[in-house]
Amino acid sequence: ALGVEKIKTIGDAYLCVAGVPKKDNQHQEKIAWLGLNLLKLMGEVNSATQQNLQIRVGIAAGPIYAGIVGYKKMAYELQGSTLEDAMQMEATGRPMMVQCTKFMAQGLQESFVVDFDVTTSKCFVKAPNNPNMVFYNDVH
Repeated sequence: ALGVEKIKTIGDAYLCVAGVPKKDNQHQEKIAWLGLNLLKLMGEVNSATQQNLQIRVGIAAGPIYAGIVGYKKMAYELQGSTLEDAMQMEATGRPMMVQCTKFMAQGLQESFVVDFDVTTSKCFVKAPNNPNMVFYNDVH
């Protein structure tokens, strides 16, 4: 869905990618929309079950190494600093928000509204007509 490919789950983390293996000029937007859709879905689950489950979403864009590993049971594997950046964004993110790197926020400027808060030195990337925000943390 959305042109995003699931790679694997790692513990409670869900690893996915866009723009791999085929180049996609809208990979950043697709990942951002997936993150916002996951937050919306979690809100719907919470409403239906009267729960207060929360998720954190971390996204990054940049070069990555990809390949197939294994002989009998092959798996698609990703490596590189972009993956590490995304994992750091998730690990340090706020619950029920999508956190991304500065490079990712810059790439989203054409499709999303990017606001910089001078008092906190934080940047918020807002999807048009969507109450959820993408919060960016300056890793790169």
